Amino acid sequence: MNKTELSRKCPNITVVKKGECIEKPIWGSTCFISIHGIVSETVNTQWIRRTTEASEYLQKDCIQLVIGNGDTSIDRQIEEGLTRMWVGEKARLDLTLSPGELKYVLRSSKNDDLLELSIELTLEKIDSCEPLWRWNKDKLIGSAIVSKLRGNELFSAKRYVDAFFRYSIAAKYLTMVDPLSTDNDDAKIQLAAIRNNIAFVQHLYKNFEEVIFISSLVVDDYRDNIKARLRRAAAYIELQDYERAAKDLEVVFKVEKNNRDALRLAKDLSKRQKEFDLTMADKMKKLFS
Repeated sequence: MNKTELSRKCPNITVVKKGECIEKPIWGSTCFISIHGIVSETVNTQWIRRTTEASEYLQKDCIQLVIGNGDTSIDRQIEEGLTRMWVGEKARLDLTLSPGELKYVLRSSKNDDLLELSIELTLEKIDSCEPLWRWNKDKLIGSAIVSKLRGNELFSAKRYVDAFFRYSIAAKYLTMVDPLSTDNDDAKIQLAAIRNNIAFVQHLYKNFEEVIFISSLVVDDYRDNIKARLRRAAAYIELQDYERAAKDLEVVFKVEKNNRDALRLAKDLSKRQKEFDLTMADKMKKLFS
């Protein structure tokens, strides 16, 4: 799975019936929608409507949802589509899942084509809510904790991509807490833990540059954070930046001398460094022979 699959996607929208050009849903809005039909030539739509891991929103014809609560690729795309619709509008949303997401949703699939799914729905009404920038500190931190815990549940169920989005939402909330306030240590600690979780998922999908970037944010705040150092060292090793990996492991050993993960990475680092040096020596020998 690549980076594009770890970002929210917006479906193509075709308006069937215009709505009232007064209000559109925003993050946190409660939406009441009617599902009129689901069409797909790639996968059995009845299977989707029976499987919550594919979509929780498509289980019923009339549903109530909150923008930001979707925990599947299909549901997140539905939310993105709704934020571009007016109240009373009827539209067709053309959704896609990549081959990687398709295999994940279906558990076992040899199909390398995109899954395409068309949903016709009406945004019946919405309950207004405060825009995100007006949320106070307590609401931001409370919502972040809820999202983090949900992410942990999804992670335990091996729904790593869905967990990633939950962790990302939690991080989004916490980064909005006033960084200049002196009483936000709890928010910073929570944010560091969540960023470590995000880095772990990025590593699973081999997005090593992202692992380094996110882990560095944690290290900037907490120099001796072992998880962040280990995540970053592992990513550096994969990118053959052995010098930086060694520096991170050195910090870990100073904090925790017999850390098992650090010992394992140090062994891997030593092996790869030797193989790299031998390869380079062989190339130099051939170059000047």
